[in-house]
Amino acid sequence: MKNIFFSLIFITPFLSFGQLTVNEKKEIDLYATNLCSCVEETISSLGTAMRSYIEVLAEEGMEAAGKYIATYFESAPQEKINQFLADAEKMQDSDSVFLTRIENCENNKNLPEKSISEINNESGESFDYFIKLLSDKDFCKLTKMFYNLGGEDNK
Repeated sequence: MKNIFFSLIFITPFLSFGQLTVNEKKEIDLYATNLCSCVEETISSLGTAMRSYIEVLAEEGMEAAGKYIATYFESAPQEKINQFLADAEKMQDSDSVFLTRIENCENNKNLPEKSISEINNESGESFDYFIKLLSDKDFCKLTKMFYNLGGEDNK
């Protein structure tokens, strides 16, 4: 019995070493929620076809998104296709309001410096917790997709 007691006393502190605190988790959760809400609001400024394309891309991947576009371009009226192309240009133009709004979504001022660093470097407990939150929150699927695409671009 003594051995179990001493083991608990000496081992327990090491088991909790490095784990996120409740406060850190709350801050990361708030950051993720605000980020996702902002991204969703910004995406809603796009036309219906582009939003649908982004959703297909997020849920089913690049191949399904390519098929969606091919079908859409075959059947949609020219004005709808032009709107889709204008949205695509807006999303790619580095001087666009759209990209500025997306970048402004990443307001991480309230996060602890350690969490900011881990999320930016895509490593550590803060990053793992952040990605889990994006995966768990249904309204974060587009944010997670953009985050994953950004990560792939950096590799």
